[in-house]
Amino acid sequence: MRQLLPWVGVASLSLLFRLPALINAAATNSDAAIVGLQAMHLLRGEWSALLFGSTYQTSADSVVAAGFFAALGPTPLALMLSSLTLHVALTLMAMLALRRHVPVTTAAVLSLTLVLTTSCLHSYALYPPRQLSLTLAMAALLALDGATSRARFAAGGLLTTFAWLADPYAMLLFPALCALAALGLHASRDRWRSAAAWLAGLGIGGALLAALALHPQAQRSVAALSFSVVSHNAALLVDSCFPWMSGAAIYAPAHWMDYERLAVSLPLQATQWLGVAVVSAAAVYGALAMARAGVAPGVRRLAAFAWVAIASTLGGFLLSRMVMDQFSMRYLAAIVVVLPFALLPLGVRLGATRLVLALSPYLVQAAIGGWLGFGPYVSGATIVLTASGRANDEAALVRALEARGVREAIADYWSAYRLTFLARERVVFVPLHAAQDRYAPYRARFERAPRVAYVFDELRSFESRADTERDWLASGAFAPDAERIDIGVFHALVLTRAPAR
Repeated sequence: MRQLLPWVGVASLSLLFRLPALINAAATNSDAAIVGLQAMHLLRGEWSALLFGSTYQTSADSVVAAGFFAALGPTPLALMLSSLTLHVALTLMAMLALRRHVPVTTAAVLSLTLVLTTSCLHSYALYPPRQLSLTLAMAALLALDGATSRARFAAGGLLTTFAWLADPYAMLLFPALCALAALGLHASRDRWRSAAAWLAGLGIGGALLAALALHPQAQRSVAALSFSVVSHNAALLVDSCFPWMSGAAIYAPAHWMDYERLAVSLPLQATQWLGVAVVSAAAVYGALAMARAGVAPGVRRLAAFAWVAIASTLGGFLLSRMVMDQFSMRYLAAIVVVLPFALLPLGVRLGATRLVLALSPYLVQAAIGGWLGFGPYVSGATIVLTASGRANDEAALVRALEARGVREAIADYWSAYRLTFLARERVVFVPLHAAQDRYAPYRARFERAPRVAYVFDELRSFESRADTERDWLASGAFAPDAERIDIGVFHALVLTRAPAR
């Protein structure tokens, strides 16, 4: 039983640390809601290889969400749990890999870097898509670490490409997983047959990737790299993205859809920089330890895996055309995912007690940054129930629209799909701009509907409400007797299409 306590403790703490978002699950965003909507359609037999409206992300996370919906119903909490459960599984798999090389208590301490995290992991651990790709990548590591059988090498190769298939984000970990396999093969007595098994696993997944690339809607330009963007990306890396990812700075929502850097006290700022310095020094110690005699081969392999992943993540960030702004810090999240393995040599040297003391500055500042990153869901150490009142407003809005015969509406993207999901499609909302459509049948319904509504959300709509309402009324497409509805932060303009001339 005592051996189980660290495992239960790590899993429980991961859930408890993210309780603010779980309690406020109804505040889910439109990107995550798309996954939930597709999961609902999957349960009705509507299959698509790609995520709704995406040209590069598959429906893999929607399949996972559909399983949770089948058991719990299509709720925001079930949607969030579908992603968070995958993150907890990733954490426990990392701990299992670490446990092969250090005592369970040391493995638990190292795994805390996946539990008490800055908010850079919130978008993966709490809001799909992408979490499945990271979890599959960790499963690949678990299969390849210390592999001695052809079956495990084959499974590792298959999982490596399956992670990429789930989401291109896993490409960042692909070189590291290949390096881990190569190091394992070098130590294998059945080297050539094991290599053939690993390549066969990669080949099966590669064939599926090739089939996906041939999909009529697929495009892989998201992986485009260019030296022309290095200076722009390096400036973002230093100014905001690395500080946000590492915890050297704390970002929290100022507006619901916009994050700003928080001004913090001098003692907290000192703790932040001390934490980053400590964990950076600990990781560098791990890199240097790879060259030292006496370090176990398994420890050396996992540390090498981590540093290849860190190098590919930083290199990919500097060269990627997808890096746009401060929110591109999400492309650095893989560094946090592999951090326990970069710290493994230090864990071997110090043991659990001294290791937790050494890492405490980092764990404290990461926990503070991650907690405050929940923004309106927390006030100091207290959890704030903000979504419950909003959920009542959202339900009242849907009822009011239904009562007026409105089954189709239009709103800002960041409000449209989340409202559609929360309404379980009793009313469907399309984005104001057709270019942001994620599911074409919704737009077709809106265009045919005799009675529609324009909805403005004070928290998530960025357009001018007055200008938009004026444009709709002046378009001549609707009767002049529009009705206004005001419910909490929602303001609706109910419109009846004018008879065709």
